[in-house]
Amino acid sequence: MEENKMLALVDHAFFCYTDRHCIFLDLSRDRYLSVDRRSVENFATHLKEKTAFDENDQAVEAELKRRGLMASDLQNGKDFAPTIAISAITEVATVSDTGPAKPTLSQLRIFFISAMRSEYLLRRLPISEIVTRAKRVRRGNDVDRSESSAEHAAALMRVFRRLRPLFPTDSICLRDSFMAINFLAAFGVHPEWVFGVSGDPFGAHCWLQIGNAVLTEEAAAVRRFRPIMVI
Repeated sequence: MEENKMLALVDHAFFCYTDRHCIFLDLSRDRYLSVDRRSVENFATHLKEKTAFDENDQAVEAELKRRGLMASDLQNGKDFAPTIAISAITEVATVSDTGPAKPTLSQLRIFFISAMRSEYLLRRLPISEIVTRAKRVRRGNDVDRSESSAEHAAALMRVFRRLRPLFPTDSICLRDSFMAINFLAAFGVHPEWVFGVSGDPFGAHCWLQIGNAVLTEEAAAVRRFRPIMVI
């Protein structure tokens, strides 16, 4: 047994539990690490309760430190805790079926400005900086999870989906989510950007969400993913 230490998760690391795995995201390197769930749960319990580390805990600590995911104290990191997010239950199509879907000239202009800016940044910046910029868009603007806000977002997302085929790039989750974030922000709508993973087999995905309503696709498509980072 080894005496428990003051350890913390570094700020650029996030993790969640799947059925049999604990998956870590190193945002600074855009890499994932999968570790046996039970080993990490035991490590987290001993760390929280400040009990002595066994050989398994020492092995987990050594691996996380080797990967640059652990800090020596909370001043250089954050609590060692998994990401928690509101479950995706519905999607905007069922939140509201009213509101104009035909874009106005103003919406058309804002869409193309948002799309071109998003594409420019995605081509030139690492994902860590993209996330930082998304946080700046949200800064000072808390997520409004009210029904009226979800309805407003629903109407705007119908416009976004109608215009999206006009922008000649492949539709992938990271690109579409970042484009939608910038488009919605122009109208004062600030959803959460959820990054999720699955364990068997491994998969990674991201989407936008207000409360339990998914904005960018059907809720059923994201339920197999466990949130690992929420912006």
